[in-house]
Amino acid sequence: MQNQPLSKYRKEYYKIDDIFFVDPMLTLEPHYDYMHSHNVCEIGIAVSGSGTVMINDRVLPFNPGDIAVIFPGDMHISNSIDSNKNTWSYINVDIDTMIVRSPGILSGIENILSAKKQLSNVFTQSSHPIIVNNINRLYDELLQKRYGYKPLCQYLFATTMIDVYRASSVTEHAENKKHMAPIIPALSYISLHYSENITSSKLAEICYISQTHLRRLFKEYTGISPLEYVYKARITAATALLRTSSMSILDIAYAVGYSTQTSFNSHFKRFTGTTPSKYRAENKTSENGSDSEN
Repeated sequence: MQNQPLSKYRKEYYKIDDIFFVDPMLTLEPHYDYMHSHNVCEIGIAVSGSGTVMINDRVLPFNPGDIAVIFPGDMHISNSIDSNKNTWSYINVDIDTMIVRSPGILSGIENILSAKKQLSNVFTQSSHPIIVNNINRLYDELLQKRYGYKPLCQYLFATTMIDVYRASSVTEHAENKKHMAPIIPALSYISLHYSENITSSKLAEICYISQTHLRRLFKEYTGISPLEYVYKARITAATALLRTSSMSILDIAYAVGYSTQTSFNSHFKRFTGTTPSKYRAENKTSENGSDSEN
């Protein structure tokens, strides 16, 4: 029997001697089995592997070369879409210390850095090349430590956060995240088990609440029902497979939890507005096989 997720998400604290801390290579297990948040801004560079990142109530795909920007306090969890491990490089940024030490560089964007907006996101080279290129340059400067790298890194970070602000869906965080706490076990469970048969009764059971209460909280926080959220997680995982693998569309449908390609195609079009084959043709990042819808 697989372990159930923790009933509460974990707050992970980092004490950084300077403003930036770099972890040049970290290999993650296929499943990071609990939602967590940090007291620092976490920037991840996907080196290898594909999967999904759940940030608060959103499920986002990632592929090699993508950048994940997670602001302090945002709950998140990442998982691979198969049994393979993922490799990431990380930059942790102590935003509070940066604001104190460099008020001139950061003047005027404190409201962005305070993470009062929902800015955490995953960025790709094709859709946000400036953000991806600046983060890669920031990473290189922090590793090489060439002359003048410290002020340059602060400048790169500050300007990139403005681009993140412009590119992200700017919606206010809930004033009180406590109302989300009761469904965190369900969100973690879905992230781990979306390819399996998940019922509302199972999700309510692991959250220790009624199904009626579960549906109300999901609708309030995510805008959709618990089962719709499961479908959303499946389709998000499917988009990553379509972009990076040569698996047939039928095999992808099976891999993310569908018993028929018909139901997979229907859900895929509902959540993405297009068909799996058209999505692959427009977004593939490697040589993929030719698939048909039937």
